[in-house]
Amino acid sequence: MAETSREMHASQSSVEISINAKGLWSAKVKAYADTVDDAIKLAEQKAVELELKINSRNTIT
Repeated sequence: MAETSREMHASQSSVEISINAKGLWSAKVKAYADTVDDAIKLAEQKAVELELKINSRNTIT
């Protein structure tokens, strides 16, 4: 019988925030969960939070 290997990952997320030469903010969200649907929901929630933060930082004066 062939041996199988299964790697388990704890659910975690990461966020990368960048500021370009013009001082504009951008971000990237990575979300991990037990299911794809849960990961998508988590990523969307965090993306909304980031959008609010980025929009407040990227105001044109």
